[in-house]
Amino acid sequence: MNNGFKPDTPEFLYHYTTLESLALILINRTFRFSRLSDLNDPLEGKNDSFEHAEKLVYSSSWTASQDDTLPMWKMYAGLDGVRIKLPSDLFASQGEPSHGLWPPLEAALNGMKLNNPVTITLGGRYSHEMKHLSGPDAIEYVPRDNVADIPDVFFMRPINSMEGKREDPTLVLAHVGLTKSQDWAFENEWRFRIPYFMDMSIINGGPEYILKMPLPVETAVFLPFDPGKLDALEVLTGPKFTDGQMILLEALINTHAPKAKIIKSGILIR
Repeated sequence: MNNGFKPDTPEFLYHYTTLESLALILINRTFRFSRLSDLNDPLEGKNDSFEHAEKLVYSSSWTASQDDTLPMWKMYAGLDGVRIKLPSDLFASQGEPSHGLWPPLEAALNGMKLNNPVTITLGGRYSHEMKHLSGPDAIEYVPRDNVADIPDVFFMRPINSMEGKREDPTLVLAHVGLTKSQDWAFENEWRFRIPYFMDMSIINGGPEYILKMPLPVETAVFLPFDPGKLDALEVLTGPKFTDGQMILLEALINTHAPKAKIIKSGILIR
């Protein structure tokens, strides 16, 4: 596909949610990114080299699987929920591809620098701009005991200063949140992430400073998507989607995404 992503990136991705959440997505033209520490897998984002990694990365979870399955309905939408299908480059209008960056960061980052950074609050006092979007990237499923065994998140970055050349520690979290236990392999998950310190900020005082830093207050942030992608939207309704919900869905689609298609799940259930 010609969207600037990795060659194996699917053309379309799927997201299970409720009818109410779909209404907010269509009306606000944004997707919710939840903090890894607040997702349903308690091992999300754990990193042996940095205790708070899972609290500094926000994620939007999708699947590449075209098949609708009962586990996915039950866990993420409810049997009366919906599954949306959208092009995987739905955030492409938000920024430019990140190229020419510091090598460890560029190697970790598959995505773009945001035109309008997402702002979070640290410790309820200090604002910080999250400037990069990573992904979409496929989740790697590994044995349960190896989930936190991912590369160190601290890199020594060469710096030219008035005092001469030196190396300063920099926090790179672009690859955090891409490893899950094999218990979750049925999800076939692909993930967008908004990680902290993707601006290559120098960490004065080294890793010891980071361990003492205030953590974000926000459990979720919202990122606009390209509304033009709604022309390709498909909405699959859940196995127990009611006639009343269909009336609401059709009104919602007619108003906010008139070219979208509505399809009913083929799963039969009493």
